[in-house]
Amino acid sequence: FKTKNAKILGFCWTSATEIVFITDQGIEFYQVLAEKRTLKLLKSQSINVNWYMYCPESSVILLSTANLCNVLQPFHFKVRQHCSR
Repeated sequence: FKTKNAKILGFCWTSATEIVFITDQGIEFYQVLAEKRTLKLLKSQSINVNWYMYCPESSVILLSTANLCNVLQPFHFKVRQHCSR
């Protein structure tokens, strides 16, 4: 993980090849490279996180931030369509 000593709050699969990890220090978006058995960091955002909710139908993650847990920060992930032949 990009952030050191972060507590993992959870993770969400946003597609068959993309996963998001939510920690108490932020959010990290990865592409799964199955053939290499590795993760490639696509984007990360440092933000203090208290809790989160994920809606798979809309592909939105809502983070609770701030000391009083009174700020909500949404993140939307585009669902990528993969074509196979």
